[in-house]
Amino acid sequence: MCSAFAIRATLRLSKENQQGACDDALVLARIARLYGQTPTLISYLHALGIDAIAMATTRSMLASNKLDSRSIRKFEEAYRSLPRLGSLKDALDLGERMTFLEYVFIVDRAASQRKRFNYTFQLQLAEDHPVLELLDDHFDLNRALTQANAIADQWVGIVQIQNDDPNDERVAAWEKNRDAELTQFNDKMLQNMMALKNEQLPDEQRTRMVTDFWMRWLACMASSYSPSTGRTRNRLDGHRIVTHAAFAVAAFRADHGQYPDSLQELVPRYLDQMPMDLFADGPLRFHRNGDGCLIYSVGENGIDEDGVKCADQNDLVIYLP
Repeated sequence: MCSAFAIRATLRLSKENQQGACDDALVLARIARLYGQTPTLISYLHALGIDAIAMATTRSMLASNKLDSRSIRKFEEAYRSLPRLGSLKDALDLGERMTFLEYVFIVDRAASQRKRFNYTFQLQLAEDHPVLELLDDHFDLNRALTQANAIADQWVGIVQIQNDDPNDERVAAWEKNRDAELTQFNDKMLQNMMALKNEQLPDEQRTRMVTDFWMRWLACMASSYSPSTGRTRNRLDGHRIVTHAAFAVAAFRADHGQYPDSLQELVPRYLDQMPMDLFADGPLRFHRNGDGCLIYSVGENGIDEDGVKCADQNDLVIYLP
């Protein structure tokens, strides 16, 4: 459906239906925000994807030279009035936390609800499998729920760190540790559980070890969150700032028949102030390129790569021909 709106916006613009094209692009942006209001990670990921389509459609329209100054200003006003996407932090703190706690209850009821347990965790344990007996006898629900909330707090904390500094080394370290544990537990999870069952241990110690082991595995398996989600969101926020600047540049071109020599030339008529780069201490980059121009952010690596379009570049670029 979203691709259909994007295609129709392009077709409408080719037929000089400026208002219809702008309406379609705005519909895409509004759909993204509706998805973003649902506090679950999967809905938030859908919102990011749809918003990316909306911005790509908007950039294509601005680069087409087929919007007049009045349409650009009206389009920009409507675009700026849109609310921000929902919060990734809320999606984790609410939706993912509740999902994770539900997984804990499924483990606690593994023996009595084996089919649901197997389906949820993609296992194939028979009714008399020793691991089910072990969980039934030695899974401490209260201890597990306490750990689950602490793990969810870690996810929220990582998002906050990423919000404050996208390149903070703690984010990469957390991701590396999680991936290493996931590989370890996937390879020998059931074998290690059997070892705990067969080892001669006091019941209290066995219960603690079984609960802690399973919660470590759940921490790796149960959340689809990855710092790459935060990076995607940050890049979209950067693209959004560049897109707002492109509105002003396109309106200047529509009024004057040429591009400005700098973004400063757009202040205050087209921009209230210089647009600042989300990933650098300073304004967005702007280069005239023949008859066209480049507007770009340096991206997450903080390196100005001159807006060159190549596979490994990080600059967030809009080219207006």
